[in-house]
Amino acid sequence: MKLQILIATLLISTLTGVLISKKQYFIGNQGESNIPDDSTLSNILDVQTKHFHLEIEIDFESKSIFGNQTLSMVAQKSGVKQINLDVSNLQIYKVVDQEGNILNFNYFNPIPNIFGEQLQIFLKNPTIEGRVYNYTITYKSENASASSWLTPKQTSSQVLPYLYTQCQSVYCRSLAPFQDTPFIKATYTANVTVVDPIVVYLSANVTQSTQVQKDNQNYTIYSFRSDIPIASYVFTIVAGNVVERKIGRRTSVISEPTNIDFYAQELSDLELYLDTVENYTIPYIWGSYKIVIQPPSFPMGGMENPLLTFASPSIIVGDKSGVSVAVHEIAHSWTGNQVTCKNWRNLWINEGFTMYLERQSDSIMFGKDYAVVDAIVGNDTMVDDMNNFGMQSNYTSLNPMIQGSNPDDAFSNIPYEKGYQFLKYIESVIGQDLLQQFLRSYISEYSLKSIDYEELQAFFNKFIKINRQRDAKKLLSQIDWDTWINQPGMPPVNLKFQTDTIPLIKSLAQSYIDLQGKGSPANYKEFLDFSLNEKCIFLQYLFDHTSEYDSQVLIKIDQDYNLTNSSNQEISWRWFRTTIMVGYNSVQDKIEQFLGLTGRIKMIKPVYQAFVQTGQKQIAQNYLVQYQDFYHPLAVQAINRVINGN
Repeated sequence: MKLQILIATLLISTLTGVLISKKQYFIGNQGESNIPDDSTLSNILDVQTKHFHLEIEIDFESKSIFGNQTLSMVAQKSGVKQINLDVSNLQIYKVVDQEGNILNFNYFNPIPNIFGEQLQIFLKNPTIEGRVYNYTITYKSENASASSWLTPKQTSSQVLPYLYTQCQSVYCRSLAPFQDTPFIKATYTANVTVVDPIVVYLSANVTQSTQVQKDNQNYTIYSFRSDIPIASYVFTIVAGNVVERKIGRRTSVISEPTNIDFYAQELSDLELYLDTVENYTIPYIWGSYKIVIQPPSFPMGGMENPLLTFASPSIIVGDKSGVSVAVHEIAHSWTGNQVTCKNWRNLWINEGFTMYLERQSDSIMFGKDYAVVDAIVGNDTMVDDMNNFGMQSNYTSLNPMIQGSNPDDAFSNIPYEKGYQFLKYIESVIGQDLLQQFLRSYISEYSLKSIDYEELQAFFNKFIKINRQRDAKKLLSQIDWDTWINQPGMPPVNLKFQTDTIPLIKSLAQSYIDLQGKGSPANYKEFLDFSLNEKCIFLQYLFDHTSEYDSQVLIKIDQDYNLTNSSNQEISWRWFRTTIMVGYNSVQDKIEQFLGLTGRIKMIKPVYQAFVQTGQKQIAQNYLVQYQDFYHPLAVQAINRVINGN
């Protein structure tokens, strides 16, 4: 049956009374106490998803996903008469329970409509605590905020269309009906139908592929299975002209075939990264590790989807200097995927711990100075974000109040870097060896669970009392959880990350400023031997001191280092935001080109911010209009907030 005919049939059934008319109110978690996540409209304390099965078809012509979502849910209490799910821009055609009853449903629009809609399903009979109930929802997803649909011309191989999804934080509900919250973890299976020769991967293990023919076209049904429960935000899809290259006993790279050789070479140490993090923590539970290098429009540096990490091609620069992102995403296999924050207020539990594991692993593989310099760069990004929010902003704490707003409004480097610094401070109190022992115990204790910082603190205190009985009270008294977690602004302790090279780097930048463009420092060639992160510190110093010089200084630096034409995008975005702030206008065409080369939010957002901060909002708006079809919807949303302040 053709997709359009099936949809029409289901619409007829909808008009016969399955769908209750919409109203301008909604029933969410109001009236319930101790709701673990403000960002879901699901009644997650009444029923909880333990498994889901997707039976879907990806239609590139209509840019839509159509099919069935079957949720296996365990009743947490008796007497529940309706199930609320998270949806966004979904057309719901039919809901059927396990006995074959067609259930009435309705969906309401919260005001303001931040999280999409609430799908209410009205049950034939009230639930009985402990029982498992299955509900199959027939639906269509289109204009999904999680989805980026690329034309063949927007891909490297330029032969097939391409789809990838990005669900963090609250966008999985635009792909299918979910209890879309990190509080809920579920195993899943899926059958995904797609026209040949498009290849599909999900964040699960491929179990088989079956060729079928319908309407005189060849299709493949890809089957997947995840026996390890995951949160909805790490469910993902990639479909297009992609191939897989195995590069280690457990590791593989996936990309378009035109780039696979280059990417595989750049990521040839992936197995070493995995082994290093595993040796530092506990055994890796996911089996294989696959990383997909996405098209340039991918909005993140990396996304830790289990078994299918996504990464921006901006991390591939030819000298392996950008692949620390891969170490970070691997570390998420333990902190983020295996142990997960209960809600988005506690994002630092995912990201701060992962930064700590990343830098501990970097120290082992590349040396202590490498990790320290990276921490300095990270601290600079944290300070930039705090300044943008305002130092007293709620969003500068590790426990931001986000009720009534999109969690992405609070997203920044703060949970990464302030969270990391909190763990480094704890390390300075209890010692590195004991902290490593704690991390292993913590991951084992909370494996496959979701927690908040209160549970984390209680477990940490218990761990210290058991393992440091003699001085536990003294150690615990030195760690002020409340100030670190709940207070806005800079960390309460200045950890003073430093290496021998940092003063030399900043001195070189200051020398250029002192010369005011009239010459180059005698030691200017030292810059050429700096590592990527050391060059980033140099550029950060220039950015922090823009009030002290004019464009002549940047012209001289550009003559010496040709930064305007750098092939490393980590250099480019830092350089271009500084040129905008100072008024080095002759590089404007290169900035325009850069904004159309990458959709990575971390890199393009500061450049747009610089235009807005210098009174050039219209230029920023023009560039966004020019590139919005290239950017992922999440990037467009982020840039719109920069330009319009909302």
